[in-house]
Parts: sequence; structure tokens; C-alpha cells
Amino acid sequence: MGFRAYCGRHIFEPLGMTATGWFLEDIDREDHATPHAFVDEDAGAREPLIASGPVGGFAPYCLYSFPTYPDGLLRTSASDYAKFLMACVRVGAGGTGGVLAAETLRSMLKDHEDTRTADRLEAVQGLCWVGSRDGRGRERWSHSGADPGVRTLAMMDVDSGAAALAFANGPAGEYLYEAVERLLDHARTVA
Repeated sequence: MGFRAYCGRHIFEPLGMTATGWFLEDIDREDHATPHAFVDEDAGAREPLIASGPVGGFAPYCLYSFPTYPDGLLRTSASDYAKFLMACVRVGAGGTGGVLAAETLRSMLKDHEDTRTADRLEAVQGLCWVGSRDGRGRERWSHSGADPGVRTLAMMDVDSGAAALAFANGPAGEYLYEAVERLLDHARTVA
């Protein structure tokens, strides 16, 4: 079974992720957010994916794919991605996530470089997830994505059962990290 079919059958369908797929043909393009870039005077040379737009403003990219599937470019909605995050935190809390075994989650959220110490607050590398501690010493795991005109960030605290995410269809910036951190702090209070 190919990776695309496996994800559909064993992850997306069981979690009810109906707006998720690896290719443009897998999703409803009417629901696809348009990636954007800020266009300056020499953007044409640097930004070949830009469809059109005025100099000195935001311009849309064309909808694109990369030949390096599946290393990225999963198309999903915030609602669908939240279903996956909640499956993770349910397993982390000792429950069942429906698509993940507890052993799999432990492997995803383990320091694969064995560099964590009690006083180490900087990031450690898990399996596609980066572990760190916030200013209060609480552990969190994050996964970010970035392609031309698109930025995503998901963060979860499996100990508290909280998760948060944000998607942006524009340039990079610390704003996304700060927003998700604040959302996670709030989610911890209601989890």
C-alpha cells in the first residue's frame, strides 16, 4: 500500500479528517487558502511562483506542489489538524487516540539525540517534533511548516492534554510562534 493510501485509510479517515490530502486533487480547491508573498522591486527574480500582484504589496502564489512528497506539503484545514493533535494528547494522557499507539507517541516525543537534562530549556529533537520548555518550565512539543507563502505551527502539552495551532498564508515571522504559545497557555487552563 502506498503512503498516500495508507495515510488516508489509517489516519485521515479514522479521525474524520475530510479536508486533508497530499495532492491538490485530494482536496476541495474552493476551500484552499491562497499562499501570499510580499512583493518588492526584485521579487520577480526571487519568487517564480507568484501569479501576479503590485510591487510593494501582497501578491498570491499559484497553487503548487513539490516533487519531494511526502516530506511536506500536506494540505489540511486547521480543524482537521486539530483532530490529529487531540488524538496525540489523548494518547499522552493514557487514553486512546484511535490512530496512535502509546509506544508510537513516546517514540515521536523522545529526545532522539539524548541531550535533555533537568536544567536544559532549549529545544531537543523528537521524531518530527521539537521539545522545549516554556518560561514556567512546562514541557511542550511543536511542529512547524513553511513553504512559499505558507506558515504553520502546532504545539502540544501532552501532560496537560492541551494543544494549539495556527496557519498563516503569508511571510514568516515570530507572530505565529507567539500566537500559538498564548493559545496553548489558554488551552492549558481549560484542558
